[in-house]
Amino acid sequence: MMLLDLNVTQARELLFDDVPMRLQAATRAAPAEISIVIPTFNERANIGELIDRIRTVLADTRWEIIIVDDDSPDGTAEQARALHWEDARVRVIRRVGRRGLSSACIEGILSSSATYVAVMDADLQHDPDLLGEMLAILRRGQADIVYASRHCAGGSVGDWEEHRIAASRLARWVASRAVSVPLSDPMSGYFAMRRGVMEKTAHRVSGVGFKILLDIILASDRALRVTEVPLAFTSRTRGTSKLSSRVVWDYAAMLIEHRSGGAITAHDVSNAALGVAGLSVNMLTLSMLAGLTGLSIGASATLSALAACVAVFATSSILSRRTCGPWRWYLALIPFAGACTFGVVADGVVTSLLVGAGWNWFASGVSGALAGAALMRRAIRHHL
Repeated sequence: MMLLDLNVTQARELLFDDVPMRLQAATRAAPAEISIVIPTFNERANIGELIDRIRTVLADTRWEIIIVDDDSPDGTAEQARALHWEDARVRVIRRVGRRGLSSACIEGILSSSATYVAVMDADLQHDPDLLGEMLAILRRGQADIVYASRHCAGGSVGDWEEHRIAASRLARWVASRAVSVPLSDPMSGYFAMRRGVMEKTAHRVSGVGFKILLDIILASDRALRVTEVPLAFTSRTRGTSKLSSRVVWDYAAMLIEHRSGGAITAHDVSNAALGVAGLSVNMLTLSMLAGLTGLSIGASATLSALAACVAVFATSSILSRRTCGPWRWYLALIPFAGACTFGVVADGVVTSLLVGAGWNWFASGVSGALAGAALMRRAIRHHL
């Protein structure tokens, strides 16, 4: 026993025989004061430079970086793991089968145990130098959230084109009607806050779309103290912008969910869009086929239901979070249409029977479409 004790003591002396090594071990073991959450998709070329810049800005701060990658095909997650081996304060969460900036930010924030958390993009358009200023404001207890604004004094949007400026102005105007906190840039994706803010709102945030800051503020059950710092938005030099029609749709769906108090969820809005697209195409096609061709009402209704399937699939592709090339789009449509076969046939049969019973073609068509949609519901859930 004495020999064992002596060996343990000697081992400790060998491992920690100088002060610098002990200090380095203590520093590594100390919890982070701030976690920087960086959602990524195809940002392999940017994350190395971004982490280097953050490391310089927060040289005197205990920090960690949480990269939340949505299974990027360019190997962003693998690059992040390689950076972890160089600096253990960098870690990565790789998400498979789900996608979305807001949900990625939520997962990253909730995985942190730091006092403060920050969210920023990986595209180098958010200046890391602002992290120190944001953290100082939070430390002084002056705010619950500090965000970087492109529209306050000292901020700028860089070389944005006119149509994007106009779209941003409209989005800010809509947001101002939904939130009681004055925000010059509610569309900002660069902010820092006390982690406790997310802990209290996690079950109420929508998690849909790209505007997590606005989502958090709308989900809070109390008025948050919000402060802004100016951001000079820079141009993206590597990679491609994530701005798309889906971003706009998700933004609208998120606002509807919050304005309805959760009675109408973002998922409900998307389902309604699919229903409207399918029914509109179905009835428009039916009116054309019934009036311009010699087809029977049953055959016309069946073809109209098939056209509605294509419309639903196309609408879902626009609103979904999946990416696929043109050939994958067509190949994915085939099994979906096959799964909708019973619904397509039911549409034609019900419409034909109702017309034979004396109903007018419009009422019969709507009834047939609804009957077909009921049978297609499972296929829509499974494939879309």
